Amino acid sequence: MILLDTHIWVWWVAQPDRLQAKHRDLLDHGADVTLLHLSPQSSWNPPNCRRLFIAIRADQTAGCDGWVLRCPIMTADSKIKTYPHVSLA
Repeated sequence: MILLDTHIWVWWVAQPDRLQAKHRDLLDHGADVTLLHLSPQSSWNPPNCRRLFIAIRADQTAGCDGWVLRCPIMTADSKIKTYPHVSLA
């Protein structure tokens, strides 16, 4: 499973040319896409999760969801890419 950051999902659906080639290839040929219902509350169950990520709420949510689900995140966000606890797709 790969967690898609919101902009990746939008680009894949509406502007696939904005995706990196490796991301486009994975999404078009290698990914079994399943939609999950994620909420901000789902990310905040582990007590230390908020301290692992910087203070931008949307980035915290994406980072914590990936950490909790133990799955890589596909993103173009340079801040999320710097988190030591995030695995990237």
